[in-house]
Amino acid sequence: RAQLLFRSGYMKALVIGGTRFFGKRLVQNLLAENIEVTLMNRGQTPDDFGMRVHRINLDRRELSATRRDLQERSWDIIYDQVCYDAIEARGACLAFKDRCSHYVFTSTVSVYDLGADIGEEAYDPRSFSSDKMLTRDENYGIAKRQAEAVFFNEMECPVTAVRFPFVLGNDDYTARLKFHAERIVEQRPIYFPNSAARISFISSEDAASFLVALSQKSIQGPINCASEVPVALSDLIAGLEVILARKAVLVSDKALGESSPYGVENDWWMNTERLKHYGFKCKKILENLESLL
Repeated sequence: RAQLLFRSGYMKALVIGGTRFFGKRLVQNLLAENIEVTLMNRGQTPDDFGMRVHRINLDRRELSATRRDLQERSWDIIYDQVCYDAIEARGACLAFKDRCSHYVFTSTVSVYDLGADIGEEAYDPRSFSSDKMLTRDENYGIAKRQAEAVFFNEMECPVTAVRFPFVLGNDDYTARLKFHAERIVEQRPIYFPNSAARISFISSEDAASFLVALSQKSIQGPINCASEVPVALSDLIAGLEVILARKAVLVSDKALGESSPYGVENDWWMNTERLKHYGFKCKKILENLESLL
């Protein structure tokens, strides 16, 4: 009969989410490091972790410090993979008060306006204020800004906000890279507002690896986590054309093609000097495009 193989004295991690994409990779890597893992999610997405993890099944909107399944429990580190607005962030701050030593919030490049070489100082969540709390459906970037602001101003333990760009991997449920590959193969027209624009990417493998590294590193505050070299959208398409042995059909009129999910009007890439300062460097995306595809 299968048994939970947990040993006292080991680091304990709670992963909110953890059943899809790099959240799933995060859990796999934590287990490989002999870190005791508890998953908290709605229990609607199947996973293959079985008895290797503890489970708390609930919708994060129902988080409460008085919930019986949270009482008398604490964790060394909490990874919040699925927080999208200030209301959810505030609920987490209240529910996990005095229950963790380090809170890691998965944030996004969307907290920044378009630009090149964007450093963490471009958005300071500690000084951010807003009259109206927005949901991700109303404005994804602003909602994430507001969530960061709540965590840094209200969470009682140290907080790290990892600002990820577009994440690539063969487990990517958003299928953004697949969007381009399929349309190149099928010779369907693709529209970019500006194919010369450069954007940041990261592989799901690197994203998960850095999150695990945070369990051993004392890194606080916002940090950009991306491949050091931004990718011009035209170079991304050229790389796909070589791999697929087909020329892409690109159109300059939005009405004549399907809009790329990577389509931006100008550069949108992050500076990664702080990431390198802590000894972490992500793979170059174009050099690994074939394996990602």
